[in-house]
Amino acid sequence: MVWAACWYLVAFDPDADRWRAMRVDRIEPHMPTHTPFDRRDIPHGDPAAFVMTAHDRGDAAAEWQCRGSAILALPASTVARFAPGGSTVGYDTETTCRLTLGAW
Repeated sequence: MVWAACWYLVAFDPDADRWRAMRVDRIEPHMPTHTPFDRRDIPHGDPAAFVMTAHDRGDAAAEWQCRGSAILALPASTVARFAPGGSTVGYDTETTCRLTLGAW
């Protein structure tokens, strides 16, 4: 997911026993553990909302008074390069994504 021109990974951190939104450019690679895991549901079922309100980022998003979103016939990786700051780009399929914008 992209928010404010940064890619985020939403994942459960078993060491901290909580969900986290981690900036992809700050993740350090680790060797695979080959430990299986159980699939978990993302809190409230919305990774974009989780990223925008994640407290571990240290900069909670301001709420927009007006918000709109659309499914675009472009891959998320393309839209993310041009999306304005504060917008979110969510993966939909290989060839489509959801762009959410807002204003005060």
